[in-house]
Amino acid sequence: MGGIYLDATIIQEEKMTMYELTFIKHPNAASDILGQFYDQNGKIIDLPHQKRLIGTDLKSLRVLNVIAVASVEKKIEAIYRALKGKYITVLITDEATAISLFNMEVK
Repeated sequence: MGGIYLDATIIQEEKMTMYELTFIKHPNAASDILGQFYDQNGKIIDLPHQKRLIGTDLKSLRVLNVIAVASVEKKIEAIYRALKGKYITVLITDEATAISLFNMEVK
């Protein structure tokens, strides 16, 4: 799971260029899992770079038991959107992240 920011793992590991990230950074994109981006409600956004990805399709995650381990403050939005999209079955996190996620759901 990753957010859309300049020091995102997907950029650091050179799996995406800054140009591509800038293209993706439109109002609908919230975050990504496995290089596949989704919007604020967890709906998959069809983007050109996805045609060159090799791996599990995001839609497949909805029928699997997916365990995520995440707790970085700047990824809270990405975690929340992944939960909303039903890409995660179980989340292992710290107390501060859990409280932040709870507060986002209550609002």
